[in-house]
Amino acid sequence: MAFDLLWLDDGPTIGETYLARRELLESLALDRDCGVIPRYPAEDLDALLAASERGGMEGVVLKRDRSQYRPGARSKAWAKVKCSAWPEHLERRRLTMR
Repeated sequence: MAFDLLWLDDGPTIGETYLARRELLESLALDRDCGVIPRYPAEDLDALLAASERGGMEGVVLKRDRSQYRPGARSKAWAKVKCSAWPEHLERRRLTMR
């Protein structure tokens, strides 16, 4: 399953925002064996968690739409959340967004 696009044709796409890379990815005619992981709006995090658990995934990576890919670097624009830690993550997000 594809979830991001870091290179297209003859060049890197890492200088583009995640939203732009995502639009490029979704415009590709990928065969059905590859597929693209669906997007979930920020308001629908519970649906994202449910889909992750149904798919047997360890967790998810939350990305800000305007974030760029930074090879080898960690960023606050991306957050890796394991399914088992989801309730704690949501509570932390709620408290920081007040």
